[in-house]
Amino acid sequence: MTSLELYRALVPGHAAVIDGTVSVHLELAAKRHRASAFGSVYAEAMVYWAAHSIQRTPGLVSGGGGADEVGNITSQSDGDLSRSYGAAGGTGTVSGSDADYLTTRYGARYLDLRNSRSAVAPGIVAAGC
Repeated sequence: MTSLELYRALVPGHAAVIDGTVSVHLELAAKRHRASAFGSVYAEAMVYWAAHSIQRTPGLVSGGGGADEVGNITSQSDGDLSRSYGAAGGTGTVSGSDADYLTTRYGARYLDLRNSRSAVAPGIVAAGC
């Protein structure tokens, strides 16, 4: 299955986004990540990174389709607006660059994959360990 086919299967809410746009965002995802850091979830993670990028680009997606769901705002400042978000459906806080990923369901899925055991370091289970 190609990256574009996987994208179309996992992100049906972007059916109206043309293939060329999706392909550009998939290429950008691949340039910004190492496959070795994600292991077996690399292709899926790149799809969700691209979907988040497309969702957050003004003019590319209309209607949102639920992908704009974010976690709870856990703190907010008014001067030079600053927000911290909890994980969607969760209570933990996230700050820094990861907070942007939690502004879409696709970004949250990307973070889940990035933070998964298979993305961090595949484990080896052996007798006597």
